[in-house]
Amino acid sequence: MSASARLCDAHALTADELDAIYSIEQSCFGIESWSRDGLVRFLSGDNVLTAAVYADGRIVSLACSVAVCDEAEIVKVATSPDCRRRGYAKTAINALFSAFVKNDIRRVLLEVRETNEGARALYGSLGFVEYSRRKNYYSSPREDAILMEKYI
Repeated sequence: MSASARLCDAHALTADELDAIYSIEQSCFGIESWSRDGLVRFLSGDNVLTAAVYADGRIVSLACSVAVCDEAEIVKVATSPDCRRRGYAKTAINALFSAFVKNDIRRVLLEVRETNEGARALYGSLGFVEYSRRKNYYSSPREDAILMEKYI
C-alpha cells in the first residue's frame, strides 16, 4: 500500500477528510476523544500544524502540533486501528519535523501514557528522550504521563 504525507490546511479539508480524522480520533481515544466541533476548531487554530498520511485515497494517520516561538508540542498522534504497525505515524511525525525545520522550531515536546510502550518506542526511535513525568495525569485508567523532548 503506497502512502504519502502532507501538511493539512484545516480550511481546505473536505467533509470526508474531516469525517476520517474524527473517526480516527474516536477509535484511538475513546471517551477521551475530542468532539467533532472541538477537533475542527483545534485544527483551524493559529500555530497549529497537522500532517495527514493518505493511503488508498483516505487519511489513515495524523500528527498534530502547536508551535510557539521556537518550540512545538505534538499534541496528537493517531492511526486508524486497521492501519497500525505500517509506519504511518512515523511518516506523519517526520512530515511535521520537515515543517518544524522550515519554521525554525528547535525543540519538540510531547507527552505519552506511561503504559503506551508502542508509542514510547516510536518516539524513542525518532530521537525523543524522557525529561520528566506528570503523576496521575491521565484518567481512565489513572496513570502517569511521560514527558519527552527532542532538539532539532
